[in-house]
Amino acid sequence: MDDAGACTTSIVRLRPCTLLQLPAHPAFASSEGPPPSTHPSLSCFLSALLLEATARADSIATDFKLRGSKPSPPAEALVESLCGVVRPRGERGAARHGETWFARRSVHEDARRVGTADWEEFDDGIRVDHARKEGEYTPDVLDARRVLDWADELAKAEVQVEGCEGAVELSVHEMCHSIPTPLCNRTFTVLVASFAVSPAVSLVAQIPVDLSTFPAAFRQEHVMYANGRHRQAGASGAGRGQMVVGEYVSVERITRVEQDGKKHVRWEMATASDAKGWLPAGMQKLGIPGAIRKDVGLFLRWTADRRGCCTERR
Repeated sequence: MDDAGACTTSIVRLRPCTLLQLPAHPAFASSEGPPPSTHPSLSCFLSALLLEATARADSIATDFKLRGSKPSPPAEALVESLCGVVRPRGERGAARHGETWFARRSVHEDARRVGTADWEEFDDGIRVDHARKEGEYTPDVLDARRVLDWADELAKAEVQVEGCEGAVELSVHEMCHSIPTPLCNRTFTVLVASFAVSPAVSLVAQIPVDLSTFPAAFRQEHVMYANGRHRQAGASGAGRGQMVVGEYVSVERITRVEQDGKKHVRWEMATASDAKGWLPAGMQKLGIPGAIRKDVGLFLRWTADRRGCCTERR
């Protein structure tokens, strides 16, 4: 695959990425897998992803409509809810009408106390090992299972990510969520990319991945939920129940800012999802704003617990 072509294809969208759209990885090397030359380079892929994810985060302020603000205890700050329609580049057919994205935005005093957190706590909790920590502070995440990562490739190669000054992480995870009965639980396979963009900006993008495009031998060895292997092998937290494979995409950014003469952390997040199954899309969308707003309070409660503080105001 030509790097230039790979880097101009929209990837921050609800339609899953295929194997050929991802950077090469030793685990893909097999007689049935494509040669590394058909994949985009790691540098090109990450640079393109950061550029597109940054543009999506920027669009929250310019293209999304504010729908009000509500509390998310124990957070001191109110959380704004927003909504917008995104039209990814190159989409055809029904997809050209756009994807409905929901967003939230909150500004927190940069302080290490109950109800807020300082920059270091936000950065470590959101950017570093994002999927695992999301699984820790989100009660309905049954498992955050790593499928593979590019840690060795990032360490060995001199990967230049345009626009990023600091550390980069790239991995694929199966994120398993509990859903109230009688619905089946969901599993979402996502590429998780995190960037320490600058000393004052961190960004995380989660992109849906189509594991059916991966070599069969790789799926048999490394995939647990999307192919149903958990029903025979068992898996921590998720058990052996039926899983419906859903899709979601998200962009999350934290920025250190000054407001009213004090340092604050602005936390922005935007997402689109399709939980699949028989639940109508309209009903799914009704619950998204509340769910993503709730995550703010969950994160700050978890952060306070990590400090050993009480999590409620008295």
